[in-house]
Amino acid sequence: MREPRGCVKLRGVAQHTDEYDVFISYRRKDTDRVRPMVDALKARGLSVWFDQDEIDEFAPITDKIRKGLANSKALLAWYSLDYPKSRPCQMELTAAFIAAQREGDPRRRIWVVNPATNTTHIEPIELRDEQHAVAPKSPEGYTELAERVVEKIVVLNSCLGGIIPLTPPQHYGQKLVSARHFIGRLPDLWRVHSALHGAESAIISGESTSGLAQVSGMGGLGKSLLAEEYAIRFGGAYPGGIFWLRGLGNDTDAPTSTAEQQNAVRQDQFHYLAVTLGVPVKEHDTKQIEAMIGASLSNANQPFLWIVDDLASGLTNDVVRAWFAPHSLGKTLFTTRSREYESIGNHVPLDVLSADEAFDLLQTYRKPEGPDEDAAARGIAKDLGFHPLALAVCSRALEAEAGLRSFVEFRQSLSDTQHDELELAAELSGVLPNGHEKSVAATLLRSVRALKPEGLDFLRLASLLAAAPIPPSLVAATFAAADELDGSQARRRAALGFTQAENACLAGRAQNNAINVHALISRTVRFHDLDRNRNQQLRTALVATLSHTLPAVADIRSHQRLSLEVLHAREIASRGIHDAETATLALRVARHDSERGAYVTARLLQEQVVAVAAAS
Repeated sequence: MREPRGCVKLRGVAQHTDEYDVFISYRRKDTDRVRPMVDALKARGLSVWFDQDEIDEFAPITDKIRKGLANSKALLAWYSLDYPKSRPCQMELTAAFIAAQREGDPRRRIWVVNPATNTTHIEPIELRDEQHAVAPKSPEGYTELAERVVEKIVVLNSCLGGIIPLTPPQHYGQKLVSARHFIGRLPDLWRVHSALHGAESAIISGESTSGLAQVSGMGGLGKSLLAEEYAIRFGGAYPGGIFWLRGLGNDTDAPTSTAEQQNAVRQDQFHYLAVTLGVPVKEHDTKQIEAMIGASLSNANQPFLWIVDDLASGLTNDVVRAWFAPHSLGKTLFTTRSREYESIGNHVPLDVLSADEAFDLLQTYRKPEGPDEDAAARGIAKDLGFHPLALAVCSRALEAEAGLRSFVEFRQSLSDTQHDELELAAELSGVLPNGHEKSVAATLLRSVRALKPEGLDFLRLASLLAAAPIPPSLVAATFAAADELDGSQARRRAALGFTQAENACLAGRAQNNAINVHALISRTVRFHDLDRNRNQQLRTALVATLSHTLPAVADIRSHQRLSLEVLHAREIASRGIHDAETATLALRVARHDSERGAYVTARLLQEQVVAVAAAS
């Protein structure tokens, strides 16, 4: 009897022309290395889905690709260094991972060929283990790889689409779209997914709880964008829908929400969702409406994602929990600027971008031309502390000023101590995703101004210092000098200041218990703190404290111990020697430089002091 057309002879592989054994996921620039692999797989009788059409970087995967993936038993990714940078490739991988995860161990159906010399670029981390194959370098190598794939295929009896439909879910509350400003963050996306689903594959992930995750970080880091991108890329895991609610904690013009206001906001949004879902709301109170929403989602019997964006700080556990998904079928993801809720669910702290990601974001709308411009662009990214919102604002401003100002000139303007160039850049920025506030200062000031006096004073001190870790002892000594406190009182005030700033994601611990404050937060306070009298009072106390501390640097053995104090003293002196106290401090730093053999910098500082004295 003749074989039906399109069938293959190898037992256990696809038996129909509309089914495939392997879906090949790869960057088009890697085609020349991927094609021999495809040929080797076909030579072994496997049915291979191999698409050579280019896809726009910001477009969703097409119906053609989605159908091919759904009708394939497994996905084989050519995971080059460029693979993580392709959104379509990552969406293919994610869709396959979600389906395979529903069945059990996703590594049973997802395999990686790695042409790089290391595995650090491979996400999720589960795919970095011994399951990945090294890219072949010879025809024999491709044949061996094909044999390994055959061994894996013969135990698979269904396609990925047979495990879970690979279709995008319905959105409720907000229509979600991929943003051009979303750069990198691949490890963070997978961390969110693991936080929500870790317990389903605890042996692999090590997670013991799932169903609830929170993303925290300071303003402008892209927490909302991360949640939105996660919902888009991983939407296949939530056929019951994506529900987006706004906590309105910080990103509004209104004052910081109280617990009562948060409850009112929550009730309004539950009411809106009830109407959208067709749940009757007339003559029902809030608790009844919430119960009926839960019943509606239970009847649908489909997993769903429940996102609460921008949850306010200072809420009780009961108020926080009231925001969670109204049924156990739902996974709850919330974003917040507060670290007060770290004990609730799985915590995913968000940090700034990497240097390369920041550079890519800055040149989204305008490319630097030549080595000098390239170096200036990387310098701008570093000066901005790799902060996503600031980089997005500057990217649009650079586009608006094309032909008027170079990257080099733009970077020089950012160092102006009299004018906040970032605020001027915001005026040239286009619309930002999620309706985000374009003003970097306004974004950060909402968190800053919500602090108590101790936290505000700590950030005022940070704004006077270098962008480097701050010794807690320096803060306590300055508080003591500024307010005539004894040692115990000063230490308590410093500890309260640290804690308040940390809880608001405005500071973090560095090595040796020093405190880090992001350069943009310091910059924002420096330009926009309205209490100039308090600022000057703290500056006077700080200069006096540093001057008292630094005479010991004449002893070379104390240099390492006081290296941070010297660094901060140098920063104060570099901003101008305006009085006798600052002149004394500059001379202390000059003495330190002279002791360690840095005679040029020592002489320059001494000359500046002499010049100021002569002018007065």
